Amino acid sequence: MKRRLIAVLLILTILPVTLISWLWVVSVRSERDRSQQHFALISTERLKNIDFQIGDVFSRIEKELLQLPDNPGMEADAIRELTRNTPLLRQFFILDSTGTLKFPSEEIELSGLEKDFLSRTKEIGLQVGLFRKPGGEETGEMLSRGWYTWYLGEGINFIYWKTCEEPDTGETGIVGFELNRMAVISEIINALPDTVPDASGDFRIQLLDVSGSIVYQWGEGRGGEDLYESAAIPVSEPLGSWSLRYRAQPGSGSSSRGRLIPVFATLFLVIIFIVGLAVYLYRESTREIREAMQRVTFVNQVSHELKTPLTNIRMYAELMEEQIPEEAAKQKAYLSIITAESRRLSRLIGNVLTFAREQRNGVQYNPIEISADEVIMRVLENFAPSLETKGINVETDLHCGREALVDRDILEQVLSNLISNVEKYGADGKLLKVESKRDGENILLTVRDTGPGIPKNVREKVWKPFFRMSNKLTDGVSGTGIGLSIVRTLAKAHGGSAEIIPADRGTAVRVLFHAPEAAS
Repeated sequence: MKRRLIAVLLILTILPVTLISWLWVVSVRSERDRSQQHFALISTERLKNIDFQIGDVFSRIEKELLQLPDNPGMEADAIRELTRNTPLLRQFFILDSTGTLKFPSEEIELSGLEKDFLSRTKEIGLQVGLFRKPGGEETGEMLSRGWYTWYLGEGINFIYWKTCEEPDTGETGIVGFELNRMAVISEIINALPDTVPDASGDFRIQLLDVSGSIVYQWGEGRGGEDLYESAAIPVSEPLGSWSLRYRAQPGSGSSSRGRLIPVFATLFLVIIFIVGLAVYLYRESTREIREAMQRVTFVNQVSHELKTPLTNIRMYAELMEEQIPEEAAKQKAYLSIITAESRRLSRLIGNVLTFAREQRNGVQYNPIEISADEVIMRVLENFAPSLETKGINVETDLHCGREALVDRDILEQVLSNLISNVEKYGADGKLLKVESKRDGENILLTVRDTGPGIPKNVREKVWKPFFRMSNKLTDGVSGTGIGLSIVRTLAKAHGGSAEIIPADRGTAVRVLFHAPEAAS
């Protein structure tokens, strides 16, 4: 019983604690994922702000370039002077409406820088088609101005162009500016925050070129291997092939830890409460069990104390009954009642002691070489006066044969309980039949009556301690409810079993004892 109680308490404790722990883990993971998603959104917004700053740089450069002269008829010397005086410019070029490169052109004497320009732009084929509106190859539709980038040599190269009207023909031509790549990148970097490489923070923002190499980075922290990428976006045109990346330490976005602390504290207190409640219930239950065992021990001790004086009363009553002459019928009847009641009380005490032993340490089995049939006849003789008083006829059919290894006390107590039940519940049938026979190394003892019988639906329940049927069979009949329970316990202690078998009328109980025949 104690093990079952411990198992139940463990289940009642482990299940909710496991469920709460699982909910705890799920909530932590969910909050962590939510926090990381939130941090990724914040990181993305930061990168978008940086991208906006880079766009401002190109907008400022575009405004400066729009203020430069855009006359396609400018002389070569004026163009070269303009290029030298504008730090951002690397080369000025002009395309006429037919797409012909008017400057720099091989038709005039070129400087070294202008020759380099023609060499650099040879692969891209500098022509009007490069500056058409996307999807306007067939219609020839063009934008009014814009950016064009390509990769060559050291990396990205920038061209800003705008349309203009030729003074001679009125046709639309193009004036373009190749920008100094390093000057543009320097402008971008100057617009970005300062780098703090030795700070103690936990994030880095990086500007990456088309190959993924870091062009510039800043932030708080050393940017070690423990940083992970939380967000990345492409840079807006004309740096569409570049990207911005936000790297941070794991958990740097866990701003929700403070919000989780009350949840964790609550769950922890709930777990402590459940465990404490389980410990309290266990202590209370074991206390009740200890008290019950103390009561059983008390009853056991009292029963032992009652057994000795009761044995003396019974012995002297039987002696007096033998010495009283037959003519003193009244006195003899009184002594007969005393003897019968002392025997009944002795059986009750025996049942209590057996039940107490079974609850504490189990029933002891002490076989000796005796005749089982003789023990059965002796028990029937003890019950003869009470059976005769109730008008119950006794029939026997005993065939156990010679002596066998039998525990006398167990056999007597089993038979006494079965006969006592016939007295209480089967007296209306006016018949008690006791049968015995040998079955190999076993003895089969059957006690039958022709009383009301036991309903089929309770034939297993009657073997449980303290079970009593509530009907006309048991109402008004005194009893402890442990008789049949003791019968089955004693039968098992004797290596056998006890069961109710089918009968034409009344009740038939069969008890099997393991009892090998004694050696001859």
